[in-house]
Amino acid sequence: MKRRHGSFLAASLLILAVSCATKPKGPVTFDSGDFALLAPGGSVYCAVNVAASRLILDNLSLEGINGRDMAQVLDRTDSAVAAFYPPESGRSFMAAARGRYSFGTMFFSSASGWKKQKSVNGGSYWYSAARKISVSLKSRLAQISDRDPFLKAPGAEVPEGFALLTRNAAMAGWVNNAGEHLDRLFENLGIPLQIPAERLLFGIYAVSDEGAPGTGAPGYEAVVRLETPSAGHARGLVNLISMVGALAASAEGFPEAIAPFFAQRPQQDEAALIIRTGIMSEAQITLLFNLFSVNSSSHADL
Repeated sequence: MKRRHGSFLAASLLILAVSCATKPKGPVTFDSGDFALLAPGGSVYCAVNVAASRLILDNLSLEGINGRDMAQVLDRTDSAVAAFYPPESGRSFMAAARGRYSFGTMFFSSASGWKKQKSVNGGSYWYSAARKISVSLKSRLAQISDRDPFLKAPGAEVPEGFALLTRNAAMAGWVNNAGEHLDRLFENLGIPLQIPAERLLFGIYAVSDEGAPGTGAPGYEAVVRLETPSAGHARGLVNLISMVGALAASAEGFPEAIAPFFAQRPQQDEAALIIRTGIMSEAQITLLFNLFSVNSSSHADL
């Protein structure tokens, strides 16, 4: 993550850590309906089932929050959705988390630098001018943003086909204007690829019966749906990705994080591509997230 968003999220997580009271009773699947709590117009939207993706989350790092604080937050959170926005949108991020946040009001009323404000969209929230973070904490729901955490309906709309990807997923999400992000990623990796992708949808799934090769640790599989302008674009991408995959299998030094996405020939679904990876370790997925974050275009801070 770029430092700007990393600092916002780190401060938000620290707030949740010190204001939470009890641990959740058990894992729950994230609810795609929670995306309605997030404003439309974002570049990236994602949802996390904390229990199913815990190994991945434990490997992620945010500036300003240590592993112990992160663990405290994850222990008390069941699921979360988040969105990241381009600079012209007027906000940087929004997030909504479900868990156990019973003592939130007590924390904010006694903490220095926090002021209670009324939302123009209804409700009230706590705002820190120093941290530039707004937080609404209820016993089971936390809403966080660098602006007003509430919004008038309608919120973000879930893309067609996304619900299928969320079934049994540890993580799922989508990237708008995906071609810009992917082109920069490949360019910085030294791979001359241009991907005419309008949107990218993804799901990451824990594999219970087989671990990641050579590690003995639990593994994950990913499914990616790339939506292109036409069936002709999709057909061309199938051939291009297959060719790169053949080169990757024989080339030394091919980036480890993205190699699983070229391991199998993609399937075409009209104007879209379906890409399935082999089994990956949590370390590979973490590396992939870091690569995509650093190389993302207008806000390489996701």
